[in-house]
Order: sequence, then structure tokens, then C-alpha cells
Amino acid sequence: MVKKLMVLFVFGLYWGITVFFTIPENYLQIKAIRLGKVFSTMFYQRWSFFAPPPQHNDRLYYQFITHNHDTLLYEVLQPVQKLRKKQYLANNDISIIDYVLSNSLNNISDQIRENFGNYKYLHCEGMDEDACFSMFLEGFEKEMYEMNEINTLKNYGIRLNHSKSDRHFYKFKVIYATVPVAKFADRNNPEKVPKEQFVFETKYYDLTHNLWID
Repeated sequence: MVKKLMVLFVFGLYWGITVFFTIPENYLQIKAIRLGKVFSTMFYQRWSFFAPPPQHNDRLYYQFITHNHDTLLYEVLQPVQKLRKKQYLANNDISIIDYVLSNSLNNISDQIRENFGNYKYLHCEGMDEDACFSMFLEGFEKEMYEMNEINTLKNYGIRLNHSKSDRHFYKFKVIYATVPVAKFADRNNPEKVPKEQFVFETKYYDLTHNLWID
């Protein structure tokens, strides 16, 4: 009887922890990220086997403008994700940054997709989709700047500015794009390299006055 209870306890504990670390990221999960790394290393599950393959890869750009009107463009997700893979167990901070940035983009993308679907149905009958999307973004802009996720991306841009102390930036904007994942048969075909697709960009954020500007 005791052995059965022990087996049930261990079984329940294992699946309880597994569910905790596979649900969408939340505050408690991020706080326990170090434990999650250890658990994942020891009891890794290939959940990707059951999940549909990704359709695209995200690109998150920060375009900075200097006081001399020079423009510098930084893509931040790929370096963060490469560093996370290289320092998976050792670097807790980089894992949190990856979680926060990726989830912010996913949430914004979901919100845009849902709202655009409704907008297109109501306002864009017979209209070119790109033109419809441009009209939609103009109206969606006010709501977008009230999102916590946009505030998160803005704060990361401010942090990125502080890390570039050798530069004298006075404003930046955030650009989100996606790159479709190439079909397996086309991965080594230089003529079928997927093209980057624009999703949205913010207005410029003034680093001197701490506000969004047109």
C-alpha cells in the first residue's frame, strides 16, 4: 500500500511539474526559471513532436537615431536566443529576457491578428489586403501604445540605449517582422530564401523627453 502511494505521489509530482513548466509563461514560472532548467535537463520531453511546426521566425529591430542623424539598426532576438542556447544553465537573466521579449511579440501579434480580422470583415470588402492593413494600423495605434507589451519593448529599447554608451542616441523605434520558415525541400535552395515580412513598427521614442513622438 505504501509503495503504491509513493508511486502515485512521484507520478503526480512529475506530471504536476511538467504541466507547470509547459503552460504559457507567467510570473511564477519566470521566478522559477532556474528550477525549470534543471527539470528540463533531467526530464526533457519532446513536446514539439506533438506540436505543429513553427510557421515563421520573429525579428525584433530597434532603429536608433543619433543627434547627428545617423541611423543604426539592431536586431535583438537572434543574439539573445543564441546566447541563451550557449549559456542555458549558467545565465538566468538571458533566459528571462528571451521569455519576456518573445511573449511580448506573441501577445502583440495575437492582438493585431484578432483585431485586424474583425476590421477587415467590417471595412475592407474588395480591398487589397496590404492597403486594408495600413488603414487598420492607423486606427489601432492608440490602443497599441496602451498595451503593457509595447511598454515592455520600449523599456528594453531604453536599456539597449544605456548599453551603447559610446553612442549618443536621441530617439528610437521598434520594428517587428517575421521570416517564414522555408519548406524542408527548399532549405538549401538560394532561389527560395524566404523574404522578411513587416508586421508593425512604433513611432519614435524620444530618449530626452521620455515620450513617443510623431
